[in-house]
Amino acid sequence: MEFRVPPERRRGPSATATAVVALAQARMGRLAFLLTAIRDFHHVGTLWRTSRWAAREIARLLGPARRNVVEYGAGDGRVTAELLNIMPADGTLLALEINPEFCEALAEMGEETGDERLMVRRRDIVEFVQNGARELPRIDAIVSGIPLSFHSAEERAMIVARTRELLAPGGVFIVYQVSPVFFPAVKRTFPKAKLIVSPRNLPPYFIAVAEK
Repeated sequence: MEFRVPPERRRGPSATATAVVALAQARMGRLAFLLTAIRDFHHVGTLWRTSRWAAREIARLLGPARRNVVEYGAGDGRVTAELLNIMPADGTLLALEINPEFCEALAEMGEETGDERLMVRRRDIVEFVQNGARELPRIDAIVSGIPLSFHSAEERAMIVARTRELLAPGGVFIVYQVSPVFFPAVKRTFPKAKLIVSPRNLPPYFIAVAEK
């Protein structure tokens, strides 16, 4: 399912950085996130929103040079907003999310800021990695917040392997999770991958940074 920014609301990225972050923080409060997470825990994987400090750390690890970025499991947009805040003005962020309530929050964020860089799609990640991104000519980075530990070892390995294939040469795969169970699969596919602990999140995040 595709969510578009209405043409009359498109203002371009120049005036959106602060607004996007503010909207992501206000769009869905902690209680609303918690209720959504309880209803769809298998897809959300946590009962707590990503902290703004952890979201900024993920964006910092991405860096400002990545032009075409895909986000697996964009959630309520907390990380999405920080990625947009650091990405170049001519970049594209394809935000993938399966939960309809989160998709609506992401779409509303895009509409209210008019940021043309943001594309929101309701897609299953397994389907996406098997069929690819029709919207992007190349993928410079993939940022993943989906609960990989909830997938079987075989499916987890497949997602990571197909992700590597989707990345352009020199591309980066960033994974943030509340459990390090996912990391061996990443390390096998990306031998130079490193694992970072981000303590300023509840619970702390394990963040993998893997370059192709």
